[in-house]
Amino acid sequence: MSDISKQFAARPGFFSLKNNETKTVRIVSELYPLQKAPGKFASRIVFVARILDRSENNATKLWEIGSSIKNQLLELIQNPSTAYEDMPPYDIEVNRTLEGEIVKYTILPLEPTPLTESEKECLSKEKDIVGVVEKLQENERIKLNTLHENQNEVQVEDINF
Repeated sequence: MSDISKQFAARPGFFSLKNNETKTVRIVSELYPLQKAPGKFASRIVFVARILDRSENNATKLWEIGSSIKNQLLELIQNPSTAYEDMPPYDIEVNRTLEGEIVKYTILPLEPTPLTESEKECLSKEKDIVGVVEKLQENERIKLNTLHENQNEVQVEDINF
């Protein structure tokens, strides 16, 4: 598995795409900022939303949205034919491509459709996304603290005798 593939490996409960894959999702929550601890990337902000993954029988998942997709969503909001307030009233096709070492995402809004009663009922049983994002943020703080603690450790081989 390449380094690029490892850093985007699927996590249970989270939406992910493989290279050259397209999936359809429905964003069903507001987007909440999440400060990510440094890992493969420097510390960065992503946005977390709850979605229905249409490719997996409408499974509810979390989606960590980076700046590329966030900017495309902002373009949809600013376009009069696709504008929305809290959540888009339509599904979105998401495509991931890998060009060399660069991962590119594109989104395409589909025709507006209301959520079904079954989808609404399923979503009403989900945990509050604010609490979920708070837990994710706490996990990122723990990672950051661990990283700082490891950087502050003095190694015996670093001491001149």
